[in-house]
Amino acid sequence: MSLKRTSTRSCRDGEVCAKRKAAHPSSNEKDMVSTFWSWCVENGMKISSKVQISEKCIHRYGMIANTFIEKSEILFEVPRTLFLWEKNNSESSNLSGLLSLKSESGWVNLLLVLMLETTKGKSSHWWPYMQIVPPTGILDTPIFWPEDARNTILGGTKLHSLVVNDVKNISKEYNEIALPFIEAHANLGFDKGKHTLELFTQLVGFVMAYSFTDPEDGSNDINPPIMVPMADVLNHISKNNAHLQFDEDTWKMVATRNISPNEEVFNTFGFLSNTQLLQMYGFVEEDSSSEMVEIPVAVMKNYANISSLEKKWHYLFHEEDGIFPGCENIVIGTKGILSTEEAKIILKILTMSTSEFSSYDGEEWESDSESDNSDSSDNDVHVITFQSIKMLEGRQKSLLHYACDIVYSELGQLLKEKADLKFIDELNIKRQSKIVILLKGQISILETLLRFCS
Repeated sequence: MSLKRTSTRSCRDGEVCAKRKAAHPSSNEKDMVSTFWSWCVENGMKISSKVQISEKCIHRYGMIANTFIEKSEILFEVPRTLFLWEKNNSESSNLSGLLSLKSESGWVNLLLVLMLETTKGKSSHWWPYMQIVPPTGILDTPIFWPEDARNTILGGTKLHSLVVNDVKNISKEYNEIALPFIEAHANLGFDKGKHTLELFTQLVGFVMAYSFTDPEDGSNDINPPIMVPMADVLNHISKNNAHLQFDEDTWKMVATRNISPNEEVFNTFGFLSNTQLLQMYGFVEEDSSSEMVEIPVAVMKNYANISSLEKKWHYLFHEEDGIFPGCENIVIGTKGILSTEEAKIILKILTMSTSEFSSYDGEEWESDSESDNSDSSDNDVHVITFQSIKMLEGRQKSLLHYACDIVYSELGQLLKEKADLKFIDELNIKRQSKIVILLKGQISILETLLRFCS
């Protein structure tokens, strides 16, 4: 499990109509939404009369505009007293000082709180909120896929290894950290018969898809995840029309542009690739401006024209005294190279002649090259643009083309294998379509890079 700032969940645009037809809630679910709304208001949340929770959204529930909303209008304000996390929960007074468990994910403390709140029923202050937690079947993130489907659909991709690691870590953190705590604190309502690995895993999916981190909380190296009622109702698209503003006592959802009547209100997760979106939220976006693909630096080792290879490799990547220890990939986005400093220096060093490398004194990349070759995207992500790549020195373009072509061929073959999979059930067909979209997006980036490297 990897801790990332998250907003909420969604589905790709191509699934919108199917989701709307399949996601009409029962009368009981509508009652739960109504109860949740009332609970929010009763506990100090300020909600504009111009918005409402609706099932007519791209996934399960969402928020729509009742009437015209102007840019910069506040849609709702969530008081911090409604945040649900390790420092604010139904057993805060009893758990104070106890929930300081260390874990790789940083999530175990919150997961223990959520398990307790889930099984407390109506005695939990957050019961109306916990009632709308999506069941496992709603969140189709890969950690919930059967192992055979996961291996068949994701096998050969980076995502497969990420998800396998997630599943392993979920079990490890439950058995080695959460379960001993549960067994030791039955007096606080913990019960290993109720607070099982199955419930723990379900709530991992909930935290993955719905949690936030507090940019104002600097008490830890990794800020703990927080559940923020109402803020997590909003679905995601890259071109969102609302975002959160963080104040001392409240979080405010604010319109970033004018919103039309009956238009859905969307938040955004930020600059995340389809690999990250599918891992954390179970969906992908077609034609995503945040898509990216990795070119392993190891493939450059076989490039025939690299002189003094071992010395250069040691200089660049040695784990103790290399300038980029642990660097495994050059990352390419839809606008160009995202690993700007790494790419500039790696390409420069590997294409030097032996005499050039011997006399190289480790000077910084020239400032004029920095300004000529670098740009910044709308998300403040610095890139070496494709147009700038076209202007690179010939040897550098040749090396980059060589490495890109290898990955392009590998992904092309992988795409063919995934596209040729034959499934009967609708769920696995949808899962297959997601990995096909992901691979097509990565291949499209590589095609652009190859064109500018030619």
